[in-house]
Amino acid sequence: MEPFVEIPHSAWSQMRDAYKENWPRHLIAHTLLNTQLKYPGILTYLQLKIYCPFGELSNGIIAISDKEEFKQIMILPLDDIAMIEECLMSTRLIDWNKPLLVQAAPEAVIECIKRISTHFNLKFQFDEKANTYNLDKQSAPFENLSCPPDTYVGPLTAEHVDLIDKTWTYTGSWSRKFFEVLMMNGLTYVLYSTSHEPLAWITVGSEGALTHLYCLEPHRRKGYAEFITKYAVNDQLKANNDILSYTLVDNLKPQNLFKKLGFQYFGHVSWVLVTPK
Repeated sequence: MEPFVEIPHSAWSQMRDAYKENWPRHLIAHTLLNTQLKYPGILTYLQLKIYCPFGELSNGIIAISDKEEFKQIMILPLDDIAMIEECLMSTRLIDWNKPLLVQAAPEAVIECIKRISTHFNLKFQFDEKANTYNLDKQSAPFENLSCPPDTYVGPLTAEHVDLIDKTWTYTGSWSRKFFEVLMMNGLTYVLYSTSHEPLAWITVGSEGALTHLYCLEPHRRKGYAEFITKYAVNDQLKANNDILSYTLVDNLKPQNLFKKLGFQYFGHVSWVLVTPK
């Protein structure tokens, strides 16, 4: 019998609200679910399905996406991870003979995946490690925010998708579509010159975190990155969203910016790839 029971979309809001406990420990799970509920186009893109061990929310959830060439999974316990781990050992939802990317995994999940890797004789490797920051949706918006001279803010447009894509650290065969989906769902913020040339930008990713903050080299040291971040934060606060952000552990500039803007650090997470040996 399959131990993971798929949770219908109609119950996702209840699940999202359950993750408000022990805040901000469960911010990642809350933000993931909130984004799928508010932006149906993101859900369609991710092809996301949510499962609970034996259908009991108190056991936590796993979220599985098949949007790329291999499965991606987020393991999101509410309290103890033991039940999820037990079910992962026997589930038929995951073929451990194929590559699997475990996303945004805190230490408890990392240790769980290590034990599973040993059990199934898998190769375990860190793909990326990031610090996590949050800004509560009750935070005051940034006041007196006006565009720098000869600039304006707008969404990403089709003619500039390639530029945004190629400047992203994780650009790949799938990433252009990723930015097109964010664009179509109103989750891109670009600072343009008056001649409609992108200067700096930031997006909200498909799991709800701020991502790809970037300023083109000729326009740096003018405060553009800070401005577009503040603009995006204000828009997300207006939408009543808690704000999550990841930064690579050795990327100090955005870390200092988020701290300056009032974000709170609440730990680190890792992206882990497991493959057959």
